[in-house]
Amino acid sequence: MSWISKLLGTGTKGIGDLAKDIREAIKGKELDPNKQLETAERLVELQAKINETEAGHRTIFVAGWRPFIGWVIGLPYFTTLYYVTNHICTS
Repeated sequence: MSWISKLLGTGTKGIGDLAKDIREAIKGKELDPNKQLETAERLVELQAKINETEAGHRTIFVAGWRPFIGWVIGLPYFTTLYYVTNHICTS
């Protein structure tokens, strides 16, 4: 049996399985919607625990890095973005 016939299988079933395998390789296996919801809830819980741990840390670098980034980088960025888009839209 040649490698082409092994790849294609017999008839359209082999091609259909190949297409399904390619889709799963690109997108990943489809999960049950209930399992996806449980996974998402678990991720939210874990992120909340991480946030709690970071906020309770004794150094400002760990506890305050997000507010620092927000004020030092975020505020000037969005202010500049606001004025640029306002200028473009009114011109």
